Amino acid sequence: MTDQQLTDKIAAFVAERSDAEEEVTADTKFLDLGLDSLVLLELAAQLKRDYGIPVTDDDLYAAGTAAGAAALVAERRAVAPQV
Repeated sequence: MTDQQLTDKIAAFVAERSDAEEEVTADTKFLDLGLDSLVLLELAAQLKRDYGIPVTDDDLYAAGTAAGAAALVAERRAVAPQV
């Protein structure tokens, strides 16, 4: 999966769970969407299931956007031990 595909997948996940009236893009700030920690916990769990990369809701808040979250996952995948 490319970085852009991962970013799009994260943006779609967030869009489905937010009350955003505007389109959720790679650079839409999670805080601007009014996301609560439960949504970010769901996203963190989904990322761990899909990619085996542990992230927390705090990590996702710090990443701030779908693009930031995708970059975080890509970074952690790059340094994760290969099993």
